[in-house]
Amino acid sequence: MAAKCLAIAKSGSRCSRPALAGGVFCLMHSPDHAEMRREASRKGGRNRSAQARARAATPEAMAPDELAGWLSLIFKQVLVGKLEPRVGSAAAGIAKVMLQTRELVEVEERLLALEDAAGLGERRRIA
Repeated sequence: MAAKCLAIAKSGSRCSRPALAGGVFCLMHSPDHAEMRREASRKGGRNRSAQARARAATPEAMAPDELAGWLSLIFKQVLVGKLEPRVGSAAAGIAKVMLQTRELVEVEERLLALEDAAGLGERRRIA
């Protein structure tokens, strides 16, 4: 039978996990594994963020009607409680930036075409 961890939990009782081989503490209490626990905590926090969940639920590149369809689906899922409202907000924010970027690119292309048609030699660039 494996030895029990010697650490005292926040509740005041002794930790019930088995100690690591050759040690007196379990993985969660071993000072030698503190950095590994911190990195796992950071990674878990990033993966649980609203932005990460929205990214996982939405494909990368979409046409405007595809985007509208996904936003409609996300909206319905928020309404029925399948998604948290903050996930819906994150998706809406991302969609807004996607549409603004698309519009900016289209306006720039049209402007360059007009400048070419007008015979202007130097093209204006957006900073």
